[in-house]
Amino acid sequence: MFAEVALPEAGRSEAGLFGLHPALLDAALHAVALGGGLVEETGQGRLPFAWSGVSLFAAGASELRVRLARAGADAVSLAVADGTGVPVASVESLVLRPFAADQLAGAGGAQESLFRPEWAGVALPSVASSDVVTVLGGDDLGLGDAELFGTLAELRAAVATGLSVPGTIVVPVLSEAGPDVAAATHGAVNRALVLVQEWLAEDLLADTRLVLVTRGAVAVSSEEAVLDLASAAVWGLLRSAQSENPG
Repeated sequence: MFAEVALPEAGRSEAGLFGLHPALLDAALHAVALGGGLVEETGQGRLPFAWSGVSLFAAGASELRVRLARAGADAVSLAVADGTGVPVASVESLVLRPFAADQLAGAGGAQESLFRPEWAGVALPSVASSDVVTVLGGDDLGLGDAELFGTLAELRAAVATGLSVPGTIVVPVLSEAGPDVAAATHGAVNRALVLVQEWLAEDLLADTRLVLVTRGAVAVSSEEAVLDLASAAVWGLLRSAQSENPG
C-alpha cells in the first residue's frame, strides 16, 4: 500500500518542531484501514501496539510518501520518504492489535474514576538508633549529627575503609536559580539521573533507602505554589525510576 500525506498549509510551519510530525505519522497509518490485505481481517478496528526496528533519517518533513507492506498476520512495515523521495524514517515492524467498538465506548467515562494525589500531614518518625543517616551534599536540612559526604564515590570509599553502610541516605535537590528555567531543569534532572543510575548499580547500598529532598517543587496545599520548576521535574524522573525499579 502506498500513501501520500501532507500537513495543511496552516500547519506546515510546525513541521520543524518534530523529528516526524505526529499528525503525518497518524495519517500514514490510516492507510492500513483501506484494505489491501496488509493485516488479517478480523472485522474489528486496529490500534498500534508494538513498534520495533524504528529508524529516523531526517527531520522536519511537511509531506510524506509512505510504503506499507505486510510484516506478519497482524503487523506492517513502513518505509517513509519526504515529498522529493529522500528517506525520512523506517519501521521494520508495527504490530496492530484489534479492538472492539465497545472498548472505546467504555473508555469515555474513565475520566470520572481518575485518581489524584492528596497530601496529608504526618508526624516525622524518629530515626531508629540502628539506622545511620548520611547526607550527600551540604547539610542545609539541619540533620545535625548525620555523616556528610560530597558524592556517592566518597561514601563508597569510606565504607570500604570501615564505615557502616548507612540505612538512609538523604540528598538535597538544589536547582541552579536563574532566569533560564529550561537550563536549570536540564541540569537538575541530569544530576538526579546520574545519581539514580549510580545508586542502582551499587550493590553495596541494596538495603539502603535513598531520600531526595526538594523545596517548593510541589504544592501540598491550596495556599502553596510551585516555586522550583526544575526540582518539580526531578519528581517526574523519580516516579519513572520507581516504576522501573520497584522498591
